[in-house]
This record gives sequence, C-alpha cells and structure tokens, in this order.
Amino acid sequence: MSDEYSPTLRQADQARADFAAIADDLDFIGKRSKEGDLKISSYPRFHARPLIRRIWDLEKRSGAMRGALLAFAITSIAPGPSHAATPSLTTLVNFNGTNGWWPVAGLIADASGNLFGTTFYGGAGFIPPPEDPSTPDLCCWPVDAANGTVFEIVKTAGDYASTPTNLLNFNGTDGFQPAAGLTADASGNLFGTTAGAGVYWDGTVFEIAKTAGGYASAPITLVSFNGTNGASPEAGLIADSSGNLFGTTMLGGAYNDGTVFEIVKTASGYASTPTTLVSFNAPTARGQPLA
Repeated sequence: MSDEYSPTLRQADQARADFAAIADDLDFIGKRSKEGDLKISSYPRFHARPLIRRIWDLEKRSGAMRGALLAFAITSIAPGPSHAATPSLTTLVNFNGTNGWWPVAGLIADASGNLFGTTFYGGAGFIPPPEDPSTPDLCCWPVDAANGTVFEIVKTAGDYASTPTNLLNFNGTDGFQPAAGLTADASGNLFGTTAGAGVYWDGTVFEIAKTAGGYASAPITLVSFNGTNGASPEAGLIADSSGNLFGTTMLGGAYNDGTVFEIVKTASGYASTPTTLVSFNAPTARGQPLA
C-alpha cells in the first residue's frame, strides 16, 4: 500500500532541503571568513546579502511564513495506512519582521507553559529586502537595521497568544544576531549568546533578568568576547547545579579555531571574563564548534 503523503509534509520536506542548502552556504561563508581573517559575525555585512535574498524569496514562494512559522505545535498525529502519519500543525505565531524574522533556534518553556525564543534578524527598525531582484547584492538594503530579538509567546487559558511579546530588541551594541536558543535559571532569568557585537564585536553572553512585573527591557552583558578568549558564539548555554554557565565559540582562542568556555557564578553575579577550558586546534582537535 502506498504511503499517504500530505501536501503539508511535502512542503515541509522541500523547505528542509532548501534550508539545508542554505546552511551549506552559511558554512562555506564561515570558512571563507576564517580563511580571510574576517570574523564570522561580520559575514552579513560582507558576504551574505544575496543569500538573505534567497531566504526571503524561499519564504515567500513556499508560504514558509516569511521566516516566521518556525514556532509551531504538533497537536495530533492521526494514524495513516503506514508509518507516514500526517501531523496536524497549529500555527502559533507568524513573525512579520518588526516583531522578529528568521527564528533559527528552538524554544524553551517555563513552569506556566510560556514559550521563549530568539530571532536572528528583525525587531525594531526592520526593513524588508528590496522586492526588485536586480538590486546588486542588495547593496542598498540596511541589513543591520534590526539586529534580532528575544520573544515570549504567552500561554493563555485557551491556547497561546497569537502575537509574540517582544522582550528585547538587540541594538548592535548590546548584541547582534542571536543564533541559538535560551536557557533559564530557577528564578526565571534568561541567558543566551549573540554571534556578533559587544565591546570587541566578537559576540556576547547576555542575561535578561526576571522582574516582579515581567522581564528587564535591557540585557545584562555578562561577557564580551575579544577574540583571544573566543569569538562568534553560535550555540546556546548550559548551566551546572551551581549556576556556572558553559558554552562554545565558533572562532577565537589560541588558534582561532574556537573554544569551550565557562562563566563562573559568583556571590554577586557572574565573572566578567570567561574561563577558557579548551582552545581547539584544527585539524589536530577539530574546531569551529557550532553546538
């Protein structure tokens, strides 16, 4: 008996294939940036405008939600005639650029079921790419006009709010392009990384403090990487039982092949300088960790 394969699943498979090709391009750009002694966090400024044009076109063509519906829920799976069950997808949020664009990371949930995540681009000041495909390399499009967001999708009595709550718009100084998801401590404080910006433009580790009324409107920059101690943190963070934070950077360190770092929890907060646990030395010990 042939598999029942719904148009929704077929479209999703095509979107996965398209985005896998884009990921390969991003990986290539990262290698170019390293070989050319450019920071990966700088690639949107120098290399990736045509790639972003492709992403924008893909999203419009496939109905892939304008970089938007990467937050969804599988509400039911009806048994099919074979292993290819058809999921029922409920769209929770369609991002519109102003409230976020291109959410490339996953979500976390708090005890009340509220969802939290990041978008790589978008936020206040977002300007869509030009519709004219003849625009050379999108040279006139201000890709840095919106630097990414941290958002919350509130759990309601019936389901979820259809509009995300924007907790933070990165401004290019306090952060740029959060490529990973968030982690939270027992108090509800949120922690994450940005691939660029910070004092040295090598990326940051940030905290958004939980307050009595919600969340602080500005992040606390815990670390600004400087290249020597790491650069371009593309992955998220984990914490141990003492609250110490651990993560990786794609570049930087002793050999510019990336690092594993720790940010020590102190009595008053966190150490402002990361402890480098490992400096990768490719190809001897691999390198450029992305997770």
